[in-house]
Amino acid sequence: MALCWAALNLLFAACNDFVFKLYRKDNRSIGAFIAVIGYIWAIVLLGINGGPGLGNNPGATVLWGAISGFFSITANILLISAMGLQSAGVTSTIYRMNLVPVTILAWLLLGEKLSPMQITGILMALAAILFFFPWHQKGEKNRRARIGLVLAIAAMLLRAFMGISYRYAFTHGAAETGVTFVNSLCWILGGTLWYFIRERRKAVFGKKEFYYGIVSGLFVYGICITMAYALSGGKASLVLPVMQMSFILTFCFGWIFLHEKITWLKVAGALTGAAGILLLSLS
Repeated sequence: MALCWAALNLLFAACNDFVFKLYRKDNRSIGAFIAVIGYIWAIVLLGINGGPGLGNNPGATVLWGAISGFFSITANILLISAMGLQSAGVTSTIYRMNLVPVTILAWLLLGEKLSPMQITGILMALAAILFFFPWHQKGEKNRRARIGLVLAIAAMLLRAFMGISYRYAFTHGAAETGVTFVNSLCWILGGTLWYFIRERRKAVFGKKEFYYGIVSGLFVYGICITMAYALSGGKASLVLPVMQMSFILTFCFGWIFLHEKITWLKVAGALTGAAGILLLSLS
């Protein structure tokens, strides 16, 4: 059953990345979009759990929920921005490589040892980024592709810090459900601030954009709950590799529905990245 939850998590993550890609065009507001996702996320959590679930140590839950929530919303703002400049498959693949900095940070900050398998996985993930680099593009197209790549890498690094903050949170008595609820509040607050500070005068957010936010909010909740069920019902070494492979489906969505060009360099990058993520997940 754990593998079924992991497969659902893969599907939800791929679909949500694709929604991000569909949404990120023209001058649509990222902040308002993020805020709507946060509202849907919070409403569903409250409806199912009957409360925020702050646990026996509400101080730790709120603190680490706010810290991880900051990393989460910042990472996703950068991810959505990158989607407007790079292909959905490339952006999604790089974002899923957050296991690389998580592994390195766990080694530096938590004293965890690096195995030969992990070192190989890190090197393969770094090689994948080199394959994705826009070597053969020129002019404005090259500049946009490079910026998109940099934004995706930054989003991946921030997502890694979110993962590390989760580890700290749950070893300091924070409640899992409460942390994710505080995360949703961070999306609401952060998205609203981003809209009013950066986008209010130039960004578009109407009924269509609102519907995108609802769909994405449901997918985000689906990602959270299926991850929890998969990890609680099966071995991490079994379910993590499945959940981390969502970018392969995102690549297919981009190719089929958006007619994104698939080059041999992108294929090499996807395969190398998949191998690297697989090695890190198994280890």
